[in-house]
Amino acid sequence: MAYNLLIQLSIKRGLNKYFKSIFFLSLTKPLVIAFIFLFCYNLSYSQDTLKISSVYVNSKIKEIDKLISKNKQESYFNGIDKLNNLENELIDIDNSDFLCDFYLYSSSVFLNRYDLSNALKYINKGLKLAIQTNNNRKKGLFYESLGVVYNFYEQKDKRDAAFYKSKEYLTKYAPLSEQSDMYYNLSYISLDNEAWDKSLEYALKCDSITRFVQKEIRGPGLLLGIAECYVKLNKLEETRNYLDRVSSSDIFDFNNFILMQRYYKIYGELLLKEGDVLKAIEMYKLSNECILKVNKQNILKINENLTIQNKMQLAVFNYEKLKKETVLKNLNSKYQKYILILATIIIIGLILLLIMQIKSSKYKTKTNLILSEKNIELSEALSIKNRFLDTITHELRTPLNSIKGISYLMKDDLPKEEQNKYIETLSFSSDYLLSLINNIIEYNIMDKSNKNKLKNDPIEIKTLLKNIYNSFKIKEENNNKIHLELDENIPNVVLMDAFRVTQILINLISNSLKFTKNGDVYLRVLLENITSTNVHINFEIQDTGIGIDKNEFNKIFDPFYQVSKGDFEGSGLGLSIVAKTLNLLKSKPVIVSEIGKGTSISFSVSLEVYQSKMITVKGLKDSFSVNNIKILLVEDNKVNQLITKKILTNQGFECDIANDGFEAVRLVEKTDYSLILMDIMMPVMDGFEASEKIKQIKPSVPIIALTAMYQEVNRKKFEDAKIIMVLTKPVSVEILCEAIYDNIILDA
Repeated sequence: MAYNLLIQLSIKRGLNKYFKSIFFLSLTKPLVIAFIFLFCYNLSYSQDTLKISSVYVNSKIKEIDKLISKNKQESYFNGIDKLNNLENELIDIDNSDFLCDFYLYSSSVFLNRYDLSNALKYINKGLKLAIQTNNNRKKGLFYESLGVVYNFYEQKDKRDAAFYKSKEYLTKYAPLSEQSDMYYNLSYISLDNEAWDKSLEYALKCDSITRFVQKEIRGPGLLLGIAECYVKLNKLEETRNYLDRVSSSDIFDFNNFILMQRYYKIYGELLLKEGDVLKAIEMYKLSNECILKVNKQNILKINENLTIQNKMQLAVFNYEKLKKETVLKNLNSKYQKYILILATIIIIGLILLLIMQIKSSKYKTKTNLILSEKNIELSEALSIKNRFLDTITHELRTPLNSIKGISYLMKDDLPKEEQNKYIETLSFSSDYLLSLINNIIEYNIMDKSNKNKLKNDPIEIKTLLKNIYNSFKIKEENNNKIHLELDENIPNVVLMDAFRVTQILINLISNSLKFTKNGDVYLRVLLENITSTNVHINFEIQDTGIGIDKNEFNKIFDPFYQVSKGDFEGSGLGLSIVAKTLNLLKSKPVIVSEIGKGTSISFSVSLEVYQSKMITVKGLKDSFSVNNIKILLVEDNKVNQLITKKILTNQGFECDIANDGFEAVRLVEKTDYSLILMDIMMPVMDGFEASEKIKQIKPSVPIIALTAMYQEVNRKKFEDAKIIMVLTKPVSVEILCEAIYDNIILDA
């Protein structure tokens, strides 16, 4: 594991930083041993009441160490689970020294595997516990481990601060035998910062403690650090002495190319300063050769890691099988056996390479096929997008033309009755635009989920139909005359999805006007049947236009299908929306048409008769006093604040304003409000968070969201914030007031 990490370090950070990491790495193994020894030592000398527990913990530690040390993922995570369970058991014992030693051990286990995030987690836990219990010696040990982690993260400032912090505690509170690693660390960071004097001072202390206090011999990494300091300080004789000590170590016997490279590099620098240029060049050459060998080892190691584990297991199985067969055949020639084994390995290697090549080829072929399919899909999507934009433009123009035309007409000094008529049409057109925008969002969401939902709101259907008629009557496209025939027996208020019905009628009327010139278009609405609860209504749009060929009856409802005959051209989307919406309403279009004489498209829908239970806003206002009703408006937009507050005060309510959620929470703490109107998208604190905090302070106050955010997409968030109602901006005065009275007066 350690070797693999060093390979990654050498590739990602360059050889210079790589060799510094190697120098520092020699610290970790003795540090791990020291931590484990320290943990076991403390366990053996626990209180008498914990002797049985100590034996148990020791056995657990050995078990966990074996599991984590294995190179199998299942075993590793099993060890982690057991480590967490052991931690919980030790927390229950409530012995801070015992738990601190456990955290030291746990962090060392993960440091040894270069699992820095987990190591840092246990270091922070242990450091926090050591600070809480004022255990200065343990503080020093945890700061030392923290410095190791920061070194691997290459956070030099934090690393240096942690190591100097460990020196502050360990020199005062730890025995000399525990200060060896501390001086080693300080020597390393001083060497890294090119503070040669300091590095040498700390390294010599480390060497002295190791040899004379701990009665051990420090590894060649420290000796090379001392030699490097001496050569940088031009103390050549001392440099040679320490290089001689390194030359007698086992780094050359075991081909430790990493330390050999440092040895040759320092030796070359020594010879260069002594004037022996040729030998210096030879040493630098040997150093470079070691670099190449390290790189070669790195490449080989990376290739090994890329080999699929199960394939390698198959190769080992085949190798063992062949070896047994060779033994059974009693082959006397050892050279023949070696040749056979070598041939087997080569064949297995070739098979593995062939399998990898085949898999790579299949993957590339599959990838190219997927890319080709995606390109076709993308092309189709772009085409649909362009047609969709053209269609939406068509859908927007009808109400926009009405708004523009009425705005122009209202500049004139018109009679009040005619002005009211224009205002109603203007309001209808703007409502339609808003509904169309909402429908685009809703269409996108529901088209993916295939779950379209119909609204069931109380609607004055006659007023709605008259508004639709008036919006077309004003402009009378293509010099056509539009007529409304409305059955007076139809109930005034029914439960329906006004937008869906409006969408159908506008699309059908627009098509009739487009394909008719100098003619008539009729909107007929007739009562078919009525009961105490339901009403069946037939809608018919008839024109005197060019008519439709019978062969095109089914095609005209397909998405983006366009009819082009002379000066006439269809939108390509309107009738598709009509068919889809009628399907939601459980209805189908009926077409009657003759070329040159006109077309009639009709459909029937069943609607629920509205049983009025509500009191009108005016009636509520007359029945109840609003003087003591105080409302908090939470809104960050100044214009919306001004308009909404004016509406509320005109109705007789008191109104305070909060500019964001945080300010709203503060106001609720000080004042009792009858109701809160909450915007959602706000700075500092949004409406969801503010609503949750307000409900914690005053659970009974009703909160209504007054927002432009789409309710269906965020339904879960509204429920979690305990918002009782969502009003979508812009909201009519009647709906706003009705919501307020419903949630204040009727609940009173």
